[in-house]
Amino acid sequence: MKILVATTMYPNKYRTFSGIFIQKHVSILHENFGIECLLATGGGSNSSIILIIKKYFVLWCQIIWNLATKKVSLIHAHYSYPTGFFAWIGKCISGKILIITTHGSDIHDHNNRNFIAQYLNRIVLHSSDHIIAVSHDLKNAITESFDITSKKISVIDMGVDSTIFFPNNNITKKETFTLLFVGRLSKEKGFDVLLGAIELISKKISSGLKCIVIGDGDKQNQYQKNVKLKMLANHITFIGSQNQIQISKWMNQAHLVVIPSRKEGFGLVAIEALACGTPVIASKVGGLREIIQDKINGYFITPGEVGDLEEKIIFFMKNPNLIASEVCVESISQFDAELKVNQLKDLYTTIIAS
Repeated sequence: MKILVATTMYPNKYRTFSGIFIQKHVSILHENFGIECLLATGGGSNSSIILIIKKYFVLWCQIIWNLATKKVSLIHAHYSYPTGFFAWIGKCISGKILIITTHGSDIHDHNNRNFIAQYLNRIVLHSSDHIIAVSHDLKNAITESFDITSKKISVIDMGVDSTIFFPNNNITKKETFTLLFVGRLSKEKGFDVLLGAIELISKKISSGLKCIVIGDGDKQNQYQKNVKLKMLANHITFIGSQNQIQISKWMNQAHLVVIPSRKEGFGLVAIEALACGTPVIASKVGGLREIIQDKINGYFITPGEVGDLEEKIIFFMKNPNLIASEVCVESISQFDAELKVNQLKDLYTTIIAS
């Protein structure tokens, strides 16, 4: 079996850690099941328009080249648009089976696109042979917004790499109560909400709170300026993008991981944190509702509510041992990456056989 994996979300020289879970899936498929994955990634890009255009041109060429020269069993594209669109053209030319994995923004941001992009996204979703949603919440959004039968959609999330994310007994918690934010610094991820909560807390507690910020994004400069303006540099430290080993280390050192997202297709950071035995405070949105068990492995907050987040952080600072590490780890046992790739293999086999 040969699978053509089309994805611009894959480690590259511009974004070293992009889509690293897809790389892990490709490795497991080959090592455990002997499935060869042919990659069409476009080579990556930064925010340069020229490089973005080049990326999708190269992606398109890679798709066509692999379909023309390899005995491909099916095409599996990540994101229905724009990557899925190029994969769909490949399907039309070759007649191959097309599976689309939707990750969130390709569905939630559909109405924010121009008419042509909306039209093409809808065509791809309806013309694909099968759709994978990374959460039940996303599956429901697809059936409701695109009038697609639920029978055509499977729910398979990314899963957590338990060889990297686990409670490391050789790492101790920081002496100062430490929050951790991991994610893209964009409006959707809600770091501004966390920033507002820390500002309120700092007025009540002058010391004893640190926040480590891992990630980058279009709002990074603005957030860093706001931290300086609000004189919160003693509380908040930006350390940029980190590899998975470093993220795991920080998750083991932190007392709490905060995910204040306004939108979330799944919530990979949440299961990675819980796999390390660290509780999570998260917005009650998207796939996070399927991961966080309120007051058991973490706490929910109302999306965008600074005061709610402030209260939850202060409560946890006063009760740091309320949620046991073992409970966190046990709560996400069903999200192991090996299990998810096994589901993926079964789906490939079933669809090819049918």
